[in-house]
Amino acid sequence: MIASLGALLLIAAGGYAGFSALNRVQASLLRAEEMLRAAQEMRTEIVHYRTPLPQLLEWLGERYPCLFPETKNAAGLIRDFSFFSVWKASIQCAALPAVLEEPLLRLGMQLSSGADPETALNAFSDAVRLVRDSFLARKNAAVRLYPSLGLAAGCLLAVLLL
Repeated sequence: MIASLGALLLIAAGGYAGFSALNRVQASLLRAEEMLRAAQEMRTEIVHYRTPLPQLLEWLGERYPCLFPETKNAAGLIRDFSFFSVWKASIQCAALPAVLEEPLLRLGMQLSSGADPETALNAFSDAVRLVRDSFLARKNAAVRLYPSLGLAAGCLLAVLLL
């Protein structure tokens, strides 16, 4: 009785691990798509409305809290710290995957250095599109693979331990 319960728990744990891995891939894909939407809106705010960077950062925090948390007082913080340090701290609080965090950090560095914002946003969008496409390919392969692998590993462990 206890052995069969343990076997069922192992199978369930394996299935959970597989679905959890699939969920992480899907969440990363959603973040990449959200970053592309943010880039388009940043382009509008910077190029067309000439929004100052401190206000842009606060606006991004309101609009995209998953990407830019902790930016409510960005304008006040930028008086004491540099724009890039506030940008970087906000992105690090978001705990994004490294492949998504790196283009955001590069964009913040380019915006704070005074580089052409349109060129920086184009490079950012291109980099995020490449990452998004790789996540999409990984998701398509992982839809059946990860849950099946998790369940198979759980079954294997259950058989080995019985």
